Amino acid sequence: MMVIKKNYVKSPIVSCNPGVKMFMNSFTVCLMAILTVLIINSIILVGASERTGKGLIDTYSINRTELNSGRENSMMHESSNPDVIVSIAQLGEPLSRIVGDCLEVGSLLGSGSDPHLYRLSRADVLKIHHSDAIYYVGHLLEAQMQHLFNQISHRKQAIAVGEIIDSNQLLEVANQVYDPHIWMDPVIWSQALYLASSYISKSHPECREDIIAGADKYMHELKAIHRATEGFFNAIPPKERFLVTSHDAFSY
Repeated sequence: MMVIKKNYVKSPIVSCNPGVKMFMNSFTVCLMAILTVLIINSIILVGASERTGKGLIDTYSINRTELNSGRENSMMHESSNPDVIVSIAQLGEPLSRIVGDCLEVGSLLGSGSDPHLYRLSRADVLKIHHSDAIYYVGHLLEAQMQHLFNQISHRKQAIAVGEIIDSNQLLEVANQVYDPHIWMDPVIWSQALYLASSYISKSHPECREDIIAGADKYMHELKAIHRATEGFFNAIPPKERFLVTSHDAFSY
């Protein structure tokens, strides 16, 4: 038999019938659980931002010795640490020519790899960690790598060269979603490479003169390619300008 003291008679919960009391108790428990989860998530997010990518590195089971070493371990494909890391070969090849022998440029993806689906390996994470900067195209081209790029940007340069370009020049495939295959347009790609070269020269002032000379030479080559391509397409009657391809990268 339940005894209710007089000084609690006015309490809205105690004065209710048992069914209402059970509902209120359950509601209170659920509310407390939700608040607890929100507080824990906030702590986790703050900790993740403070670690600036530590959690992601730990995800790849990389120990502190590997991170602190000045050389790559046996997993690495290259014997030295590149000064600059890029995501795809379309960035790596021209930037290597632009910087010349002054800096080493390494690419995460080789020929035949799909940047849309590629997932970073432990060796890739180590390459990025030991490099001075990472350059990638952006606009979701490297969708599976974007999370790490965002984390690494807290402590070193992580530049999406395609996202620096004025969006009015890009092909919009959905609302504020742009076609990332900008290297198919020599004019747009020359802007992206020039901007990337500018960032690199600022980070490596000792190579500034070499980079400026290399960039000027490469831009001249891209302009020549653009003129030759325009002449080729202008020779085709407008009604016969059709391109059949298995990939949408040729939209530019």
